[in-house]
Formats: sequence, structure tokens, C-alpha cells
Amino acid sequence: TTTTTTTTTTTTTTTTTTTTTTTTTTTTTTTTTTTSTATTASTKTTTTEAASDDSGVMPWELESGPCTVDADGCIMSPGYDAAASAQYGNNEKCEFKVVADAMIEVEDFTTEGGYDFLTVGSDKYHGWGGPHQVMTSPGSKISWEADYSVTNFGWKLCPKTDVTTTNVAPPVAIYTTKECACLKSWFAGRTEVTNYCAPATGWKQGPWCKVESPQCEGRAWGYCA
Repeated sequence: TTTTTTTTTTTTTTTTTTTTTTTTTTTTTTTTTTTSTATTASTKTTTTEAASDDSGVMPWELESGPCTVDADGCIMSPGYDAAASAQYGNNEKCEFKVVADAMIEVEDFTTEGGYDFLTVGSDKYHGWGGPHQVMTSPGSKISWEADYSVTNFGWKLCPKTDVTTTNVAPPVAIYTTKECACLKSWFAGRTEVTNYCAPATGWKQGPWCKVESPQCEGRAWGYCA
């Protein structure tokens, strides 16, 4: 008798599956751009200088007498003060020497007609108006002489320059408070006024103008109505 033994071997295979999870992190960078706008204010300054030659000398030099010269080179009769309605005196004489080319701009001119004279070169001026826009040249003279009686407000003459300034727009007015007609175009010192009235400045308390008829106003200028 033969006995057969069968042995069965069972092999169990275990498979392990490893799952890898990859996490992706996305970083978003936000860039903020700030734009700065710088505003630069530009200020234009206009400097008005008195007429002078290259050395800075005023065009009219006082040689003798009680007349005066201000910082702008304007010359005035003795005691001239329009704000106080002051008058020059009797028996006064002045003489100026012209040292540089300049045109005369009359700011005020009221003298005793026929007796008190301002002489520019060989021409005499008296009464109203004066030597407006008369050229003066080196070597010539400007002189003043008042007689022994009757005085008036006197005169103020300024040298004209080529400096251009912007006029302040005046109020609408072509007559003075005394109902005298204003000149449309004239000079206030070295500034040209092209529309009747100039703005208040210095001792002048309101818009003012040169008048067409000083006889009407009683002087060369008046306040605009």
C-alpha cells in the first residue's frame, strides 16, 4: 500500500499602494504703484526800474534850487505834494542837468499861466499840460522859475522807460467825480494806461485818470466816477 501526501503551499502577496498628495501653494503678489504729481507754482515778478543810463545814473540831476528828485527819478517843483494840495512858493528857481536820454511823462502840471515857467531846452511851459512826451538829451537843461506873486500846485515829471507792465483793469468810467472827461490813453509815471482809469495807488484813494481839460477839473487829474 502506497500512501501519497500532497502539501499545498499558498503564498499571499500583499500590495501596499502609497498615495502621495502634492499641495501647490500659489502666492499672488499685488504691487501698488503710487504716482505723485508735483505742482509747481510759477510766480512771475516784474521789476520796474527808473530810467537810467548803463551806470545807473538818473537822467535828470538837480544842480540848484529847492526842487526835488525821488527814488524813481521823477522831478518835482518845490514843496510838491498832490495829496495835501500843497503849492510851490514865490521867487523860486531850480535847474536840472540832463545826463541821459529820457522822455518826459507828465504826472501833474499846474502853474500860474504866463508867469511861472518850466523850461525844457529852449521851450517854455506854463499853465496846464506841461512838456508831455518831450525828449531830453544829455547836455540840455530843465529849469524852473516862479515870479513874485500867485502860486499853484506845481508839477511832477517822470522819465519814461521801455519797461512794460500789465495794467489793472479799471472800473467802467470815463468821467471824473466832477464830470470832467478822462483821457483814454495816458501815462501814470512809467506805466501806460490804455482804458481811461488807473487803479488806486499810494495816496490816491480810488481809481483816477488824467483829464482832457484841467480847467474843468482844477488840476491835471481827477478821481473816476
